[in-house]
Amino acid sequence: MSASSNIMNTSSNATGTYIIIAASLTGLFTLLSSLFTTFLNNRFQLNREQQQWVRQLEFETEKDTRKQLSDSYSKSIYYLSALASTHQEWNASNYKTWEKNQEWYIEVTAYLTIILLNYPSTVNAGFNTIKQEIIDYLGINGNPTKLAESSRNLKNGLLTLMQSDQRINNISSQ
Repeated sequence: MSASSNIMNTSSNATGTYIIIAASLTGLFTLLSSLFTTFLNNRFQLNREQQQWVRQLEFETEKDTRKQLSDSYSKSIYYLSALASTHQEWNASNYKTWEKNQEWYIEVTAYLTIILLNYPSTVNAGFNTIKQEIIDYLGINGNPTKLAESSRNLKNGLLTLMQSDQRINNISSQ
């Protein structure tokens, strides 16, 4: 009986060893599967966060550009209105008025340049007309009467252009 009991004991030890090996392999497979799943989830999450960051950055850049453009239109119209209304006082004998008008002219020049450089489509006929008026306007400095008249005309043209500029009209909806 001792030989039979040895075989039985060896068989039971072998079965226990197989169970331990199978349990270890199952645990190892579960661990590797869990690590791989976590890796894939983290990678997907990182990719999604990067895409969200890029979209947010694009949105902020577009919003800043629209705000700058809106400010440029508003300030251009303000300075053009001021220049158009003070042309009677602007002469060589009234140096203070002449100096202030020169400052306004410099300011409006900067804002008009921003509008010209940021306009999206040069195919627009309205824009091409205003563009030519702006270019003509920038060459007028020094003649108060002509500058005042051109300031009024350009202001009206800019108002029309601003009302049709979809980038400005979309500020409140963003």
